[in-house]
Amino acid sequence: MYYPNYPPEYYAQQAQNIANGFRPPAPPQIVGFSVSSIDEARSARLDNPMSTYVFIDSMNGKIYTKRIGDNGASILQAYSLDNPPTPMTDAERIAALEQRLASFENGSIT
Repeated sequence: MYYPNYPPEYYAQQAQNIANGFRPPAPPQIVGFSVSSIDEARSARLDNPMSTYVFIDSMNGKIYTKRIGDNGASILQAYSLDNPPTPMTDAERIAALEQRLASFENGSIT
């Protein structure tokens, strides 16, 4: 990458900015909030364009992330929390198969 040679005035201005208490932009962070819907996540304001904002919608089992894209538009992504079914025990599996067999024998196929 090419770094130009800046004139001495540039470095003097940088030193003056530091002396005046100028702070560089905040570094990228992950910021989390609780929301009640995707609309609330859509309308949230992003204070730091370098950060990724995480919105947790625990009532609906969703997680949303929002960040600023390369073109300046906000990017909202939604994730769904999936609760996998609990595995059946052998006794439960046998009972379910017997129930299906009984329904086949009775003529009411399910």
